[in-house]
Amino acid sequence: MKGNFKWILIGLLAFCVMASFISGIVVLVMKMMKGEAYDISLQAVRDNPMVIEKIGKVIDPSWYVLGNVNINGPEGSATIEYSISGEVSAAKVYVYATRHAGEWTLYKLIVAPENDGNRIIVIDSENNS
Repeated sequence: MKGNFKWILIGLLAFCVMASFISGIVVLVMKMMKGEAYDISLQAVRDNPMVIEKIGKVIDPSWYVLGNVNINGPEGSATIEYSISGEVSAAKVYVYATRHAGEWTLYKLIVAPENDGNRIIVIDSENNS
């Protein structure tokens, strides 16, 4: 019985180490996704009067971000999606941003409130919104 207990403890320790390692990788990836393009988009969403009306005055983002961020020196692009919630409703945020000469520019920023088919176009550089 003592020998089995030792192997159970070793197994549990190995499991905890692996779980910590995987959790660390997930947190690192999420932190990388929440870069400058994310910060700029979240501020634009929080400042938009139509979003405030539909979602609420206090807008909180979810902890996870999905998408792709590519940075190559001073150039780059970001295509990301994240959720927000407020005291009125919740929504998905879709972002396309580009980086030139080290500066991020939001190209498209769309907020899609839950239970509402109307999307809020915060920024659409194609249509000069």
